[in-house]
Amino acid sequence: MKIDRMKNRLGNFYDYCLMEGNKELYIFFAGNLDLYFLLSTDKLLPPNENITLDFDITKENYDLYLIFDKLYNRIINSKKANKEDDFWNNTDSINQLVDDNLNINWISDNGPADLEDKLVISKEEDSYKLTFIRNDKPMDFGFKSNAGIGIRFRNDGSRYNPFNCFFMELYNSLQKINPENHQIRFEELEYDEKVKKLSR
Repeated sequence: MKIDRMKNRLGNFYDYCLMEGNKELYIFFAGNLDLYFLLSTDKLLPPNENITLDFDITKENYDLYLIFDKLYNRIINSKKANKEDDFWNNTDSINQLVDDNLNINWISDNGPADLEDKLVISKEEDSYKLTFIRNDKPMDFGFKSNAGIGIRFRNDGSRYNPFNCFFMELYNSLQKINPENHQIRFEELEYDEKVKKLSR
């Protein structure tokens, strides 16, 4: 995986592009003060067709993996949290967000839930699979991008409030990743050896 980061035009932050094969995952903070994930390929996507694209966050870059690991575990543990805790008791968004298989299902905050693109985050043995799903339903206002499948995380008015905060924490944690100064971790070497053995 190759990682690029670009200075965000809003301030002293970086936006990121994760590249693997012909796929590019953009993670950026936009001028409307909301966070976005956008997965694109080397082809334009039809705006109103059923499409599924996935992107794996593996232990190849262990620091990046740990950021997604923290996000996943915080949300999953929230589902198991004490129901007497007012923070969780005041919302049913965690039940909408996490399914019985402990997958995170985030429908983009950009529009109506039954029309919007969706992101599913699932835990695998050595990776997190990010599955981007587009349905064939046209938007009632605006349009779906043919540049990729995009997910919006609103900082104000999210249907999954307060869990949008955890995705902003992910973005803030990403700022520590400098692709020009990456120190190889033992876990990365171990993962690399495992992949080599499996490919033989």
